[in-house]
Amino acid sequence: MKLKLNENIVVILLSKDNIQKKMVTDCWLKYKTNFIASRKKHGSNYTLKLYKDSYKFLVDLHMGFHPVPISYAKIDRNGLPKVLWPLRPLLKDKSISNIRLTMCIARVFQLIRLPIDLDTSKITDPGNILPNNYLNSFAEYCQGWFSRINLSNIKTQRFSAHSSMKSGPNGQALVYAHYDLGALIRTPDLLKSIVKLNKLLGNYWVNRMMEANVLSNHEEIPSIHSRLGFSPEGGGKTRIFAIGDYWSQMALRPIHDTLMSILRNLDTDGTYDQEKAFARLLIKSKGKETYCFDLSGASDRIPLKVQTIMMSKLFSQDIADAWSSVIANREFHHKYGEPIKWKVGQPLGLLSSWGSFALWHHILIEYCAHKIGINRFRDYCVLGDDVVIWNSAVAIQYQKQMKFLGIPINQSKSVIGDLQHSQIEFAKRHARDGVEISGISYNLLNKDSLRNVDELICEINKKSMMDDMENHSRILVRHPNSRIEDLLNTIITLRLLRGPIPLKERLPCLEVDPTEIYKLVKIRRGEKMMEKVMDLDSLLGKSIPIEKLFEKHEVQYDSTALGLNGLSHSESLHPLIWVINHLGERLAKLLDQIWSGEPDAINDVEYLPTIPNREFFANSKSAKHEYFSSIVIDSYLELKIKAQEAQGG
Repeated sequence: MKLKLNENIVVILLSKDNIQKKMVTDCWLKYKTNFIASRKKHGSNYTLKLYKDSYKFLVDLHMGFHPVPISYAKIDRNGLPKVLWPLRPLLKDKSISNIRLTMCIARVFQLIRLPIDLDTSKITDPGNILPNNYLNSFAEYCQGWFSRINLSNIKTQRFSAHSSMKSGPNGQALVYAHYDLGALIRTPDLLKSIVKLNKLLGNYWVNRMMEANVLSNHEEIPSIHSRLGFSPEGGGKTRIFAIGDYWSQMALRPIHDTLMSILRNLDTDGTYDQEKAFARLLIKSKGKETYCFDLSGASDRIPLKVQTIMMSKLFSQDIADAWSSVIANREFHHKYGEPIKWKVGQPLGLLSSWGSFALWHHILIEYCAHKIGINRFRDYCVLGDDVVIWNSAVAIQYQKQMKFLGIPINQSKSVIGDLQHSQIEFAKRHARDGVEISGISYNLLNKDSLRNVDELICEINKKSMMDDMENHSRILVRHPNSRIEDLLNTIITLRLLRGPIPLKERLPCLEVDPTEIYKLVKIRRGEKMMEKVMDLDSLLGKSIPIEKLFEKHEVQYDSTALGLNGLSHSESLHPLIWVINHLGERLAKLLDQIWSGEPDAINDVEYLPTIPNREFFANSKSAKHEYFSSIVIDSYLELKIKAQEAQGG
């Protein structure tokens, strides 16, 4: 057995010399070997529990807590579980790099995926009955909260091409939008709520678009408007996610934009800039008691009623009522049994669901502070259901509120930091004494391709696992294959150093001038953008008939909606045609930015596939890091061939 490419890169970059590199490699291989043997002998369930409990023990040890002994595991004289014995050489040295290496290695349990857990009790169980005096008190606080923030800076956007890449209940969201309409027609109450919300928000054109896109034979086409998905994840968990129809998403989009814009302007929120929020958290909480609560099924259990109250104070009562009906008054179909409806909370997955949940969390925390006489409270940080509070009185009130609302707090998974170390767990990241000690997800560590290296390097950089990279003497990664070694170092330096200036000094042994690679990568990114614009131009010019793509994937369509008869009014066009035009406009406007200034300015559209690539029909996940790595690899090989030809000539 040998380490995967990404595992090996972590070893090299976090080891101070070759001696430590060998020691870390030996520890890692021994740990993985034991893990594989345990899984083979005892099965996945036992091995997952054993290695997960051992990881928890290790985290507590590094955080400065007293780890809870694992009752069913053998221990050494220092109380260390047998599973962790291969890491003892690394545990002797308490350096941050060694701590983070062990935090990487011990996450190997994340490779285990168990069969899907179909338990939906958090969705369907009834909740607590909330008295009117509480609801009135919370409503009054929400009114005051919104009066204190500057809503004039809140901007909404039109529907963007990004949403077009998501799955819908019947297939790819954009392509099957007209199928969704058939299901909505068979659910008149939900359809009426969507139409009403569009009217209240002034989006009459969406209603006209819906009317124009109904297929004449919609009754003959089986379709649903809401779907529930179950996905097994690393570490034995099952993620349940909701998928709503395209037209509900369109109706909810303005509300979503407003909520997300508010979150963007809160310094206590980490939705848009997790690094900034985490850095603030480390600084502000140092030397204080920290309360990192683990909420169980928060979005499923937070009463929709209190979120609707919040929305009524931000928008209006009519909009709030229509919003709650669109987002939650629906049954979600799935292949494992009868349709499911949210009993208490609301389904994350529809636009505005995350924003309303996250914003409510902020207001709830500040409401807790208000109840004990603290106004405009800021000693906390939130990212969805992740929360850290560094005020004991507010934390106590927060726990009382959660119990009152019927939202469980998992005390065994919560982290309560002391004054000495201010331990933190936030968004699956750990820190103590104001210093991060997190590892890296094993799903990323387990990758073994050059095209995944960029993703790893970005994660290492994000978590500050290597300080002072500009002068780092260990930037050079050794590999038995010289070509792979050169490519590895090129990708790493281009991503970490973000420029050509230091490369000649750092990588003098490269066969190709790194500065030339940097220039060529910039050119190739621009050319890729130009190809996208040309693809869309060909499509709009009918050299690539869009109806052929519908027919190839056996999707029924209306020729008028596709603009094939030349008589279509813009509001009668299929949403896909709107998005093609909108994406073309965005690509054309941003194309020139690649040639001057920072190329990251076009990141939001650079990686989008186009219609001729069939990605709108066969949905695939974004591959931003693979895209970047591929361009670097191709640029390197192109320059190397030219250099060899020049030498030969």
